[in-house]
Amino acid sequence: MRTLVLFLCLGFLFFAPGHPAANEEIGKVKGDSGPQRVAEAESIFQQMNARLQGLRDYRAALTIGIRVPLLKLTLKGDVFFREPDKLKVQLKGLPDFLKDQPDMFRTSALSGNFRKGYVSRLIGSQLQDGMQCYLIEMVPKSDPNVKNIHVWVSKDTYTAARVHYYYTNGAYIKMRQQFKPVSGFNLLSHVSGEVKFPKIGGEVDMDLDDYKVNSGLKDEAFN
Repeated sequence: MRTLVLFLCLGFLFFAPGHPAANEEIGKVKGDSGPQRVAEAESIFQQMNARLQGLRDYRAALTIGIRVPLLKLTLKGDVFFREPDKLKVQLKGLPDFLKDQPDMFRTSALSGNFRKGYVSRLIGSQLQDGMQCYLIEMVPKSDPNVKNIHVWVSKDTYTAARVHYYYTNGAYIKMRQQFKPVSGFNLLSHVSGEVKFPKIGGEVDMDLDDYKVNSGLKDEAFN
């Protein structure tokens, strides 16, 4: 149970820079295993980064709601980001078993460094929540536990509308993400997701608000 709660707290921030709707077929692209599809995926990621050009740092208020069998937990705190990929979560009023994990809330955003561990390729397109999206598959180069990651990227805003993690043991994490304009950038505002492990599952909602953008965050904020 404790491991699941820790994972839920962290897993929903990796794409901070769900389920596919029924009967929506993925439009496959021809030759999707070739190098052209790899280059197209990287080009889409670069477009995502380009939309955030000029975003040097931010701080936002964070609320996480966790629902697992026999446990409902609400955590509040702040999230800190600084380019290129520093990301820290600082939560208040932690249960004792989370207080014993001082490094559990230091993680990394979706970035070039993160993507280096994966081979990414464009595999199709799909209508998600009324948005036309690219569908990118990320396959790990060496991680034996991860089968793949699917990322749906809005063709209009170049934000990650949905992210699904699939694991080799049959577990999965499915996230639906919403963004809002803040100081000229589309920044994460809400995440809802489902986690299913072989023996237990849960749901998570996460809200980010009260952004402070480009305030000049120092190293101390990430210690």
